[in-house]
Amino acid sequence: MLLITIMLINATQLTAAQNSSETSLPNWVKKNAKWWSEGAVQDKDFVQGIQYLIQKGIVKIPPTQSSDEQSDQKIPQWIKNNAGWWADGKISDGDFVSGIQYLISKGIMKVSPPPKAAKPPPSGY
Repeated sequence: MLLITIMLINATQLTAAQNSSETSLPNWVKKNAKWWSEGAVQDKDFVQGIQYLIQKGIVKIPPTQSSDEQSDQKIPQWIKNNAGWWADGKISDGDFVSGIQYLISKGIMKVSPPPKAAKPPPSGY
């Protein structure tokens, strides 16, 4: 829960200008990834935090086909290693996102798409 609280606090500090590319990761997420890779954050808390950030559109990843079944699989160690390396600047955002996509594709992480922005009403109303 602490991780989610930290992510929520940091999310409120984001500026309105977001990167419009398919991958967007706020720099502060790296701190959380580092804590997770070091075992200071439990797997379920990290996954819930990333799920929340994706669903709210704070973290953007390319569309990913997900498994329809809930998986009981554990998060592979290489994913945690990647998180630590990404936090240390040793691998790219794309490499880290590939790990997140792997979790989604295997049903380890379930993510609903972020809500679409509401269209303004036509002029004259």
